[in-house]
Order: sequence, then structure tokens, then C-alpha cells
Amino acid sequence: MFVSSVNQFKAEESECTMSLQRYRIIYPDCLFRALKTYKNIEPPEDMWAEGAICAGERGEMYIINRRQGDGVYGFTEFQWDTLGLWSGFADGERTDIFEGDIVKITQFAPAAPEQAAVSDNEEENPFSEYVPDTFTPFFKEDDEEEEPEEREVFSEIPDDAVEVASVEGVVYMSEGMFYIQYFDKNTGCLSALPLYPYFFYDGLPAPFTAVKVEGNLYDDEDLYKQVLHLDMFMGGQMGA
Repeated sequence: MFVSSVNQFKAEESECTMSLQRYRIIYPDCLFRALKTYKNIEPPEDMWAEGAICAGERGEMYIINRRQGDGVYGFTEFQWDTLGLWSGFADGERTDIFEGDIVKITQFAPAAPEQAAVSDNEEENPFSEYVPDTFTPFFKEDDEEEEPEEREVFSEIPDDAVEVASVEGVVYMSEGMFYIQYFDKNTGCLSALPLYPYFFYDGLPAPFTAVKVEGNLYDDEDLYKQVLHLDMFMGGQMGA
């Protein structure tokens, strides 16, 4: 029998499975993040909870917090106005991107190499090193499968690259699609771009794209106002 004073459990243990039967998981395939609610105690350094949302017997809402560590989860009360859905993407440091995150996206190109003269002599041809010596078949004779190499991703552009375009804004969801909202200096207005074109099929930044989570609108209000230039729209009343 589940006792309300017990707020942690290990998902691997059968007794925890019995405890979960008293709760109704809401949107079980979705991952949410929100600020924890603390009553009469000083909040710890990690004030965020991540996980599925569940409803208790009396209608109370919790996040089954995965940030406890060591495979331990906990039922955590949270602040509804800070609730954000996981976008399915991660930045170049493999940090999950949620609604409310302030993200910087930079597209870059390799620095232009020095122009080399192409010679008729293959030994002097600067591109000859890219020609394979032997033909590699598309299939392998044995049944052994090689593990795919981990793809290199970026949170900042490499030193030898040239910046092509950059945008910094706040992630939000509308009608099932995630966007990045930013301040357009050319029009002087808030604008938005779909988030998915900047990511690859594995949910990480696309090639020649650097993505970094700079913060979120709840932890860093000054950065939030700076990114979206909200003072000019709100008459300087933000945070008053």
C-alpha cells in the first residue's frame, strides 16, 4: 500500500510498480519539465523536475521526476505556469530542448581553402588523396555489424568556420509544431521560425549548424528580455 509520505521509488522494483497503479499517467509518451513547488523549505540548487505527468487519487498533479539520479525517481509537485514540453531535439552538448528554453542557432560554412592549381599529373593533383586505392563494396561478406560512429555535433561554430546566419530566441509550441521566436532587427517585430529544419534525423543539430541552450525564460529574465526586446513592447513593465 502506497503511503503518501513516501515520495521516492525505484522504477525497477515491483513494489514501485504497485504504487504507480494508484496514479494515472497523463500523456505517457511525452516528457515535460517544470519548476518544483517547495513549501516552507529552502529550494535546492536543482529546482527543475523532468518526466511524465501523473494524477493522484484526489486529482493532485505530479511529475515523476527523472532528475533524482541513480535510477531513483520521485513524485514532485510543480508550478503549472512553468510547464514545458520536450521538443524532441537536443543541442550540440546533448542538452534536451524544452519549451521556454532560450536557444542560439548558428549556421556556418567551412573556411574557403586556398585555391590550388590542378595538374595533369595525378601525383601532383591536390585532389588525388580523396580517391580510394581499392573499391569498397556496399555489402559485407560476414554477418558482423559495425556500430555506427558517433556523429560530431556543435554547440558553437568551429574556429576554422565562417558564420553564415544566426538566430537567438525562445522555443515554444503552436498547433503541434515547435518554433523559435526571436526579435527581427530588420522589421523591428517579433518573428518565428520552425525549429525542425535545424536538426538532423537523430534529433541533434544538423550538419554545419551549431545549437546551444543559453538558458530559459524562467531562470534568466534579463536574457529573456534582451533576446526578445520585450521592454520596448511592455513599456519597461517587465519584472516590475
